[in-house]
Amino acid sequence: TLRESGPITIDEGNTRTLLCVASGNPKPLITWYRNNAKVQENAGNSNYTITSAKKNDAGRYKCVATVTAPGLSINTAEYTEEVTVRCK
Repeated sequence: TLRESGPITIDEGNTRTLLCVASGNPKPLITWYRNNAKVQENAGNSNYTITSAKKNDAGRYKCVATVTAPGLSINTAEYTEEVTVRCK
């Protein structure tokens, strides 16, 4: 599943948390990408926080939730957000 939201604008220097809600059994592994480069992988925290936003924090963020269970196929879901940083 791929979902996409509207663009998010963050003022330079501000903090913003990007939300990714996923559930499953076993618990999904959450991986965040910015412009297709991995920036966070965590089974315990599905959100990604941009702190003290800078110009290079702008880009396309993708959350990928992956559930792997023995004997079953791997299931994934993706969520994408476009982030821009407004410079002062």
